[in-house]
Amino acid sequence: MLTRLVALSFASSGLAFVLELVLARKFGATPLLDAYRLAQSVFLIGAQMLVHQLLPHVIVPGFTRLRAAAGERAAWSHFAALASALAIASSLAAAILMLPAARHALAPGLHPAAAAALPAFFALIGLAALANVLSGAFAAVLGTYNQFAVALLPPLCINACALAAVAATPADLVTAALGGGTLAGATVALAIHLRTAAAIPTAALLAIPRWSHIRPWLGGILAALITCIAIGHTGNILVQRSLSLQTPGSIALFSYAVRLTTLIYTPAALFGNTRFPALAEALADGDPHAYSTILRAALARTLLLSVPAAAALWLVRHPLVKLLFGAGKLDPSSLANLAEMFGWIALTAPLGAVITLLWKVFAAAGSHIGIVAPSAVALAFLIAILPVYSSRGPESIAIAYALWILVTAAATLIALRFLSPPQPVRK
Repeated sequence: MLTRLVALSFASSGLAFVLELVLARKFGATPLLDAYRLAQSVFLIGAQMLVHQLLPHVIVPGFTRLRAAAGERAAWSHFAALASALAIASSLAAAILMLPAARHALAPGLHPAAAAALPAFFALIGLAALANVLSGAFAAVLGTYNQFAVALLPPLCINACALAAVAATPADLVTAALGGGTLAGATVALAIHLRTAAAIPTAALLAIPRWSHIRPWLGGILAALITCIAIGHTGNILVQRSLSLQTPGSIALFSYAVRLTTLIYTPAALFGNTRFPALAEALADGDPHAYSTILRAALARTLLLSVPAAAALWLVRHPLVKLLFGAGKLDPSSLANLAEMFGWIALTAPLGAVITLLWKVFAAAGSHIGIVAPSAVALAFLIAILPVYSSRGPESIAIAYALWILVTAAATLIALRFLSPPQPVRK
């Protein structure tokens, strides 16, 4: 199973990699790409944070408890109500972010061409983000049935459809190609999730959100996770906002660097994702030994996959960027800036994978402080250093971003030292 998941992960990362090459060669680092990347950061990255950092940590243990206590049908009925509530809440949040005042606050320094394209990008990619959130909810439940492959489909489908749309569309239709392709891919992925869930005899897909069915999901670490996601997304938005005040194309260059780094992060984080149901089950069964064994193995595998790859890519960052992007529309100065950005961000990939894994540990253990405190400390650090680094140019913003990830990882590891797992359950 793990081999197939790794293959799917690399396929998704490979398509994302090819998409970045096509975008760089066809469009370079233009104001329109800035608008696309900003919409992607606000909506898709926000949705991905919900999918990876909130939904599994709430749904996997919650669904497992409900299924054990009340049976399969009752667990699915409760989940259907939660999925419907998520759809309503996500739609309201997207509508607020689409307001003109919100768009201006997010990126006050955008080029006029980018500002003009932003409403269309926000609308299309906002809808794609809604589909992603629902896919993530169903993926979390399907993970309790050991069906992990569907969780990899949203980025795979989005990258494939966006790549096909960009390749088949003239350069002057970049908004329709990237926005429409992203929405098409997210819709296809959601349809596959719904079809997979519908194949389970006891499944219920959507239902009227009733308080009695939503209440069991509330409490516990939900508030801590929401706070943590809000803190993390605030940091991402602050970085994007600082980039919008730099020369046009800075957001696009930064995003190229971040997307290249997913070649390291995605496979490394995958193993932790597959072990989370086992972590939750070990704690639910009152087996601290199994819990510790699974955690140590997941940490070792995560670092083994990511550290050598990050070091190798840092060493070859300049020739690699020149090889990959040199034939496109990026000038030599932009290529050099991209290489430096990529070098700094690539070094954070192992840290990002470890942070993702440790958040799962804190979620499984029900530790509020372990989830919120490290993120809050790191955000305060970012807010303090970002004005200084922003004054030095976009490459220095990438350094500030890397330092932010470093401080988050350090604070999270410190919090782990004080973690006391729940006591074994006496049966």
